[in-house]
Amino acid sequence: RWVERTRKSNIGTGNNLSSKQASQQQQQPAVRPAYASVFRVRRSDGYQGMLNAVARDIRTKAQRRERRRAEMRRIRITLLNLREKSDYLESQRQSYEQYLDSCTKKLAAGGDSSVGAAQARQVRRMHSVLPFTRQYFHLRDLQRSGRVPRFGSYKYSAEKLYYKGVIVSVEGYPPRQLDKISLTISSDEAGVFDVQVSLMGVRMPGGGCEIRMQDLLQLQYDNVQTMTLYEGSVVVNTNLLVFLINKKFYA
Repeated sequence: RWVERTRKSNIGTGNNLSSKQASQQQQQPAVRPAYASVFRVRRSDGYQGMLNAVARDIRTKAQRRERRRAEMRRIRITLLNLREKSDYLESQRQSYEQYLDSCTKKLAAGGDSSVGAAQARQVRRMHSVLPFTRQYFHLRDLQRSGRVPRFGSYKYSAEKLYYKGVIVSVEGYPPRQLDKISLTISSDEAGVFDVQVSLMGVRMPGGGCEIRMQDLLQLQYDNVQTMTLYEGSVVVNTNLLVFLINKKFYA
């Protein structure tokens, strides 16, 4: 059974474009494909443009391969030069480190590279310590225990270092409580310093760290004003710490 259906008109709906919109679409330039700027493809000439492009690509294949080879040669030469420069800089770094290490040992030994001379100098300093002072009792305890460092050991109160400007701050302790904290700086290896922290004579857990003179000099060269010890709990002045170490261990 045939049923006649009425057709819906598009007049007045959104499918019809106004004359203004139609004119705007006509004025917009047609979008050209990316290959249109390289060659034109026409059915009328049997796609000759595409054939010409393929032929040109085959004809210049050898030239493009040669350019790639030349570029690879330049890259290899650059890599060789960089490797040679890296080896040279590494050898320079090792030479500088050896020179710095020898200078540090000579400074620690007071101009003599032998360890015996450094120990003799430390013995003379021990005898010059005033009796019944913090340093006097510290050295006496080290001598009794047989743990005297080769290049010396010095004990300070955190309060004294704070007023000297060496210590900037101690986390959890105001300045009036710093007299309860002691810092001991010792050196048993040239250029390496062991710093221990004690609270009322008892060594604090985790209160020890190692400082290298080379690292301090690098910070000083980089103009780093302060550095942290013990995971940031103690802040010290870099320049004054270097001055203190030079005065006690190298002067």
